[in-house]
Amino acid sequence: MSIIESAVEQIRQRREVSKVLFHCSFPVDKHWSMKNKNKIRHAGARRFIGKPQVVVNAKARMALLIRQEWARLNQAPIDRPVWCIFHFFFKDFYVKPKRKSDPPRMSMTLGDQSNIYQMVEDSLQEAGVLTNDAWICSHDLSRRLPSANGYDYLEIFVIDYPHGTT
Repeated sequence: MSIIESAVEQIRQRREVSKVLFHCSFPVDKHWSMKNKNKIRHAGARRFIGKPQVVVNAKARMALLIRQEWARLNQAPIDRPVWCIFHFFFKDFYVKPKRKSDPPRMSMTLGDQSNIYQMVEDSLQEAGVLTNDAWICSHDLSRRLPSANGYDYLEIFVIDYPHGTT
């Protein structure tokens, strides 16, 4: 039994999880970080901080894909505490070792896990899955993982997180 399966089983035994409310998986061009991508924009003599257009477009595309999956369920937006699991699959998870005898190393160019959560959380709210991304109580079991498919993709689970659990 893997570590993830073991953790999920422990949580089920404590009856903290009642059901999966939403699940989807889709390819992405890149796992973008909303943090540290701010550029100083100029409008005449005024300066302001704005997001690069490529990040804005990626967020809009992600929200559209999530909205399409959510529309199939025909449900109202979730307005209670939830547990989210995000699996970020990277095609370039490993880099070649310096020597043939060395094992593969994890790439240091992967996005920082805590920073790549934000776009997914915002997209869940923008797509109408959550009324507010503040309802996300936990990211336990979220991972950055190597992709076996040869492309980057994202898998999202939104699970009921009953009131009163800590």
